[in-house]
Amino acid sequence: GLLGLFVLVPLLISIFSPSAQAQRLACNGHVELCDRPANEIAYAATHNAMSISDYGWLWPSHDGTITDQLNAGVRALLIDTHYADTVEKVESALETMPPPAQFVAEEAIEAGEFEGRGDGSFLCHMVCGLGARILADTLNEIAAFMEANPREVLFLLIQDDITPQDTALALESVGLDQYIYDHPAGEPWPTLGEMIDSGQRLVVMAEEEGPPPSWYQHVWDITMETPYTFINYDDFSCDANRGPEDAPFFLLNHWIQRGAPNRVDAAIVNEYEFLLDRAQQCTTERGKMPNFVAINFYQNGDVMDVVNTLNGVYEPVE
Repeated sequence: GLLGLFVLVPLLISIFSPSAQAQRLACNGHVELCDRPANEIAYAATHNAMSISDYGWLWPSHDGTITDQLNAGVRALLIDTHYADTVEKVESALETMPPPAQFVAEEAIEAGEFEGRGDGSFLCHMVCGLGARILADTLNEIAAFMEANPREVLFLLIQDDITPQDTALALESVGLDQYIYDHPAGEPWPTLGEMIDSGQRLVVMAEEEGPPPSWYQHVWDITMETPYTFINYDDFSCDANRGPEDAPFFLLNHWIQRGAPNRVDAAIVNEYEFLLDRAQQCTTERGKMPNFVAINFYQNGDVMDVVNTLNGVYEPVE
């Protein structure tokens, strides 16, 4: 009766309201992005995305899970794939550290139980004894997000220490292979709307290896970047580093590397004006807007507002 109408009418209004319809037609959260080529859009990116305090890493780069990152609007994940540690690998990693860090790392590796993990593919940074996750577990989180959010395009930038075959197997094992976009070399990039309509909306790139498989693209064939080692706040530059100058994608490396990742540093350099100024400076200097705005501690600062500003879709909160 009347009670049913009271429930039904507001429900219908909410379903068919312009904002609800726009959201169903949005691409990565904004209708305005649907007609833009994938390489003409800025994306929030997490550096060492898998290095997370919630997962027990010794020197984490982020708080909150991979799912939290995706739900917050991160659309490009920079991850490092590894096999289990060898003695040689641990020793060479320790040699790169200053003595105090070396001592802490040795203690953590000895106290940890990672050595018993055996074969398989993992996400680690430098060595797995300092923090590790089974690769398929993280890919499972990504697959669940993609299934629940059919209008989102994601990028995986992999610092790959495992074979392309093992990467492909891991992606297939969680059903992510159905989403992978296979880009024909030399062709213009499709729009976000085209990728979403086709269902192929996961781009996979690797730093060391390349195809085959044909979708397993070599990052530095299609992406240019800035340097990535900055010790002080005024050290940031837009200088050319890896990748060709006319690459379709541009990676902005934007974090302070002074020992362990630091939440205070992140809050300062991820602040709206600081981060936007650098992104705009690099746009001018390199002749291209950054696509991947890669940061540590994505929750500290304003990366989402900066990316929305670069994309022309920023709406300040009243």
